[in-house]
Amino acid sequence: MPLEAIVQDLIAAVLRQYAKEQRLSALPSTVASDFDLHYSQFSLQKKQGHCRLNLFQKNNCLRA
Repeated sequence: MPLEAIVQDLIAAVLRQYAKEQRLSALPSTVASDFDLHYSQFSLQKKQGHCRLNLFQKNNCLRA
């Protein structure tokens, strides 16, 4: 599986988790392709730079 597909799967999982927790109002978009991996391996940033999500902050942790 290409790395790009893994990244898109991770982004989609984060967006699904945000929807489940009803936190989507903080996001300017809910489309996974609007996001990409930021230079840090632990954060996502909106392509236009409007939104950054840190997956390992206490309030933004992706839980299984």
